[in-house]
Amino acid sequence: MSRLLPRPDRARRATTLMEVLLVLGILVMIASLAWPALNRAIETQRLEKAADLVRASWGRARVKALSTGRIHMFQYAVGGDRYTVQRRTAGEVTIDGVAEDLPTGFADASYENPTPFGQERQLPEGVKFLGSQMVADTRAQMVAAEVNQFRPVEQGWSVPIFFYPDGTTSTARLVLKNQRGRTIELALRGLTGVATVGEVQGPEEQEEEDAQVPGEGVP
Repeated sequence: MSRLLPRPDRARRATTLMEVLLVLGILVMIASLAWPALNRAIETQRLEKAADLVRASWGRARVKALSTGRIHMFQYAVGGDRYTVQRRTAGEVTIDGVAEDLPTGFADASYENPTPFGQERQLPEGVKFLGSQMVADTRAQMVAAEVNQFRPVEQGWSVPIFFYPDGTTSTARLVLKNQRGRTIELALRGLTGVATVGEVQGPEEQEEEDAQVPGEGVP
Protein backbone atom coordinates (compact mmCIF):
# COMPACT_ATOMS: atom_id res chain seq x y z
CA MET A 1 0.00 0.00 0.00
CA SER A 2 1.34 3.31 -0.95
CA ARG A 3 1.67 5.99 1.75
CA LEU A 4 -0.73 8.89 1.42
CA LEU A 5 0.88 12.28 1.22
CA PRO A 6 -0.79 15.28 3.00
CA ARG A 7 -2.92 17.40 0.82
CA PRO A 8 -1.36 20.76 -0.04
CA ASP A 9 -4.30 22.74 1.43
CA ARG A 10 -3.86 20.97 4.80
CA ALA A 11 -0.17 21.69 5.10
CA ARG A 12 0.83 24.07 7.90
CA ARG A 13 1.85 27.43 6.49
CA ALA A 14 4.43 29.58 8.36
CA THR A 15 4.06 33.38 8.71
CA THR A 16 6.69 35.24 6.79
CA LEU A 17 8.60 38.27 8.05
CA MET A 18 7.03 40.38 5.32
CA GLU A 19 3.53 39.56 6.60
CA VAL A 20 4.51 40.44 10.19
CA LEU A 21 5.89 43.78 9.05
CA LEU A 22 2.76 44.44 7.03
CA VAL A 23 0.52 43.82 10.05
CA LEU A 24 2.67 46.04 12.25
CA GLY A 25 2.55 48.77 9.65
CA ILE A 26 -1.26 48.62 9.56
CA LEU A 27 -1.42 48.80 13.36
CA VAL A 28 0.87 51.82 13.40
CA MET A 29 -1.26 53.50 10.76
CA ILE A 30 -4.45 52.88 12.75
CA ALA A 31 -2.81 54.20 15.94
CA SER A 32 -1.61 57.35 14.17
CA LEU A 33 -5.14 58.02 12.93
CA ALA A 34 -6.73 57.37 16.34
CA TRP A 35 -4.20 59.29 18.46
CA PRO A 36 -5.38 62.85 17.63
CA ALA A 37 -8.92 62.00 18.70
CA LEU A 38 -7.66 60.31 21.86
CA ASN A 39 -5.34 63.20 22.66
CA ARG A 40 -8.15 65.69 22.09
CA ALA A 41 -10.33 63.79 24.57
CA ILE A 42 -7.54 63.84 27.17
CA GLU A 43 -7.01 67.58 26.74
CA THR A 44 -10.76 68.22 27.01
CA GLN A 45 -10.84 66.20 30.22
CA ARG A 46 -8.01 68.33 31.64
CA LEU A 47 -9.93 71.49 30.72
CA GLU A 48 -13.03 70.24 32.53
CA LYS A 49 -10.94 69.23 35.54
CA ALA A 50 -9.38 72.71 35.65
CA ALA A 51 -12.84 74.29 35.70
CA ASP A 52 -13.88 71.99 38.55
CA LEU A 53 -10.75 72.99 40.52
CA VAL A 54 -11.51 76.69 40.12
CA ARG A 55 -15.16 76.20 41.07
CA ALA A 56 -14.09 74.23 44.16
CA SER A 57 -11.70 77.06 45.12
CA TRP A 58 -14.54 79.54 44.79
CA GLY A 59 -16.72 77.38 46.99
CA ARG A 60 -14.03 77.11 49.66
CA ALA A 61 -13.40 80.87 49.54
CA ARG A 62 -17.09 81.58 50.10
CA VAL A 63 -17.27 79.13 53.01
CA LYS A 64 -14.17 80.67 54.60
CA ALA A 65 -15.60 84.16 54.22
CA LEU A 66 -18.81 83.05 55.91
CA SER A 67 -17.06 81.22 58.74
CA THR A 68 -14.33 83.77 59.50
CA GLY A 69 -16.24 86.98 58.85
CA ARG A 70 -13.42 88.14 56.57
CA ILE A 71 -13.44 88.98 52.87
CA HIS A 72 -11.60 86.40 50.77
CA MET A 73 -10.22 87.05 47.30
CA PHE A 74 -9.49 84.84 44.30
CA GLN A 75 -6.74 85.84 41.87
CA TYR A 76 -5.02 84.19 38.93
CA ALA A 77 -1.97 84.85 36.77
CA VAL A 78 -3.27 86.40 33.56
CA GLY A 79 -2.34 84.13 30.66
CA GLY A 80 -0.79 81.65 33.10
CA ASP A 81 -1.84 78.62 35.11
CA ARG A 82 -1.38 79.84 38.71
CA TYR A 83 -4.15 80.94 41.06
CA THR A 84 -4.65 81.61 44.75
CA VAL A 85 -7.23 82.42 47.40
CA GLN A 86 -6.24 84.81 50.17
CA ARG A 87 -7.90 86.49 53.11
CA ARG A 88 -8.23 90.24 53.41
CA THR A 89 -6.68 91.33 56.71
CA ALA A 90 -7.92 94.91 56.91
CA GLY A 91 -11.25 95.98 58.37
CA GLU A 92 -14.29 94.76 56.47
CA VAL A 93 -16.03 97.14 54.09
CA THR A 94 -19.82 97.07 54.27
CA ILE A 95 -22.35 98.35 51.78
CA ASP A 96 -22.66 101.50 53.92
CA GLY A 97 -18.91 102.01 53.75
CA VAL A 98 -18.32 101.44 57.49
CA ALA A 99 -15.07 99.57 58.19
CA GLU A 100 -14.32 97.52 61.29
CA ASP A 101 -11.07 97.85 63.22
CA LEU A 102 -8.18 95.54 62.41
CA PRO A 103 -8.16 92.65 64.92
CA THR A 104 -5.28 92.39 67.35
CA GLY A 105 -2.42 90.24 66.05
CA PHE A 106 -2.99 90.93 62.36
CA ALA A 107 -0.18 92.64 60.46
CA ASP A 108 -0.64 94.79 57.40
CA ALA A 109 -0.40 92.75 54.22
CA SER A 110 1.90 93.63 51.36
CA TYR A 111 3.54 91.86 48.45
CA GLU A 112 6.83 91.93 50.37
CA ASN A 113 5.07 90.39 53.39
CA PRO A 114 3.02 87.64 51.73
CA THR A 115 1.99 85.81 54.91
CA PRO A 116 -1.73 86.65 54.57
CA PHE A 117 -1.77 85.47 50.96
CA GLY A 118 -2.96 82.00 50.12
CA GLN A 119 -0.76 79.28 48.70
CA GLU A 120 -0.43 79.32 44.93
CA ARG A 121 -2.04 76.44 43.08
CA GLN A 122 -1.71 75.32 39.49
CA LEU A 123 -4.13 74.26 36.77
CA PRO A 124 -3.69 70.91 34.98
CA GLU A 125 -1.03 70.76 32.27
CA GLY A 126 -1.83 72.71 29.12
CA VAL A 127 -4.65 74.80 30.63
CA LYS A 128 -4.34 78.57 31.09
CA PHE A 129 -6.50 81.44 32.30
CA LEU A 130 -7.73 83.29 29.23
CA GLY A 131 -9.39 86.17 31.06
CA SER A 132 -12.34 87.31 33.14
CA GLN A 133 -15.02 89.98 33.39
CA MET A 134 -16.63 91.44 36.50
CA VAL A 135 -19.63 93.64 37.15
CA ALA A 136 -18.45 96.79 38.91
CA ASP A 137 -20.07 97.73 42.24
CA THR A 138 -19.27 100.25 44.98
CA ARG A 139 -18.26 97.70 47.58
CA ALA A 140 -15.79 95.94 45.26
CA GLN A 141 -14.28 99.28 44.25
CA MET A 142 -13.74 100.21 47.89
CA VAL A 143 -12.02 96.92 48.68
CA ALA A 144 -9.95 96.97 45.47
CA ALA A 145 -8.69 100.44 46.34
CA GLU A 146 -6.50 98.91 49.05
CA VAL A 147 -3.92 97.51 46.66
CA ASN A 148 -1.68 96.19 49.44
CA GLN A 149 -4.31 93.62 50.27
CA PHE A 150 -3.83 91.46 47.18
CA ARG A 151 -1.22 90.44 44.66
CA PRO A 152 -0.25 93.32 42.33
CA VAL A 153 -2.01 93.61 38.99
CA GLU A 154 1.21 95.20 37.69
CA GLN A 155 3.00 91.89 38.25
CA GLY A 156 0.62 89.95 36.05
CA TRP A 157 -2.13 89.06 38.54
CA SER A 158 -5.80 89.53 37.79
CA VAL A 159 -8.19 91.92 39.47
CA PRO A 160 -9.50 90.04 42.56
CA ILE A 161 -12.83 88.24 42.65
CA PHE A 162 -14.34 88.92 46.09
CA PHE A 163 -16.17 86.65 48.52
CA TYR A 164 -17.95 88.51 51.32
CA PRO A 165 -18.88 87.40 54.87
CA ASP A 166 -22.61 87.77 54.13
CA GLY A 167 -22.41 85.02 51.47
CA THR A 168 -22.48 87.34 48.46
CA THR A 169 -19.65 87.50 45.94
CA SER A 170 -18.47 89.38 42.91
CA THR A 171 -20.54 88.81 39.80
CA ALA A 172 -17.90 87.41 37.48
CA ARG A 173 -17.25 85.40 34.37
CA LEU A 174 -13.95 83.56 33.87
CA VAL A 175 -12.68 81.64 30.84
CA LEU A 176 -10.07 78.86 30.72
CA LYS A 177 -8.31 77.77 27.53
CA ASN A 178 -6.28 74.71 26.51
CA GLN A 179 -3.54 74.23 23.91
CA ARG A 180 -6.02 73.54 21.10
CA GLY A 181 -7.85 76.79 21.69
CA ARG A 182 -10.85 75.08 23.26
CA THR A 183 -12.40 77.03 26.12
CA ILE A 184 -14.67 76.54 29.11
CA GLU A 185 -16.46 79.29 31.01
CA LEU A 186 -17.23 79.65 34.71
CA ALA A 187 -19.86 82.07 35.98
CA LEU A 188 -20.26 83.40 39.53
CA ARG A 189 -23.56 84.96 40.64
CA GLY A 190 -22.92 87.76 43.09
CA LEU A 191 -26.22 87.69 44.98
CA THR A 192 -26.21 83.96 45.72
CA GLY A 193 -22.52 83.07 45.33
CA VAL A 194 -23.46 80.13 43.11
CA ALA A 195 -20.78 79.08 40.61
CA THR A 196 -21.62 77.27 37.38
CA VAL A 197 -19.47 75.66 34.67
CA GLY A 198 -20.42 75.76 31.01
CA GLU A 199 -19.70 73.35 28.18
CA VAL A 200 -16.34 73.01 26.45
CA GLN A 201 -16.34 75.06 23.25
CA GLY A 202 -14.17 75.29 20.16
CA PRO A 203 -12.52 78.55 19.05
CA GLU A 204 -15.31 79.39 16.61
CA GLU A 205 -18.05 78.88 19.20
CA GLN A 206 -16.23 81.06 21.74
CA GLU A 207 -15.78 83.92 19.26
CA GLU A 208 -19.48 83.82 18.41
CA GLU A 209 -20.49 83.88 22.10
CA ASP A 210 -18.09 86.75 22.89
CA ALA A 211 -19.70 88.82 20.15
CA GLN A 212 -23.11 88.34 21.79
CA VAL A 213 -22.04 89.21 25.36
CA PRO A 214 -21.98 92.94 26.21
CA GLY A 215 -18.88 94.32 27.92
CA GLU A 216 -18.95 94.38 31.73
CA GLY A 217 -17.24 96.84 34.06
CA VAL A 218 -14.21 95.78 36.05
CA PRO A 219 -13.57 97.37 39.45
